[in-house]
Amino acid sequence: MKTRGLSLKLMDAAPRPSLATATGPVFAMLDPPGVPDAHGDTMDAGALRLPDGISEVPLYWVHSYHEGVVPKATPEQRLPIGSATVWEEGGQWYFVPRFNHLTDLSKQVSAAVAAGEVTACSIGYLTVRGTPNDKGPDGKGEDVHEARLLEASLVDKGAKESAVRVKAMADETTECPGCAAVRADVAAMKAMVTAMHEQAFPKEAPAPKAKEEAPPPAEEEKPKDEQPPPAEDEEPVTKWLRSFAA
Repeated sequence: MKTRGLSLKLMDAAPRPSLATATGPVFAMLDPPGVPDAHGDTMDAGALRLPDGISEVPLYWVHSYHEGVVPKATPEQRLPIGSATVWEEGGQWYFVPRFNHLTDLSKQVSAAVAAGEVTACSIGYLTVRGTPNDKGPDGKGEDVHEARLLEASLVDKGAKESAVRVKAMADETTECPGCAAVRADVAAMKAMVTAMHEQAFPKEAPAPKAKEEAPPPAEEEKPKDEQPPPAEDEEPVTKWLRSFAA
């Protein structure tokens, strides 16, 4: 019986995203080192980590297990709305949301992001090493020295002030299909409203301008009557009378 040896070929890794090359909206994930968030937690520089070769984590809306989204849901019952492509650059972590559009929630959040209505995010992580710092509303904050990223989440308002969108749809070089559809709908709505406005309030034709009458010709000034100069041989009496007439 012949046996055939198997040879494995390593596939080229996908190019690492960056702020300059990433398409789609880009979200920052962390506050500066040492800055406490709304829970009183701080994170050291380089504390957040991912296993080597991992560049995606599940993406949720309000962490999905939030009571207002999935009542009485357990972590095992969470259903992602997509995935988040994550990377570290210049001491900050970023991600780009990739929606699966498998649920109504995924479609709704995708449309809200495309319309610019969602601009904040949050992360779920497991603290590997940390020190309590007694900060936060309940005094249970901690200084995180090492943590493992578990998930990314889009939210209406996050706990970290710097966890916001840093690259908008207008910065994209390639427009996603969902963004193009939203842009087309807005353009069609604008055209319809403009047509309705023009139909309801038609523009009046401008009144014809009255012809300007030409100014009457200026009267020529008549030369004043000039007295002829006295003759050289005029009599003295006549010359004297002429001086009174002048």
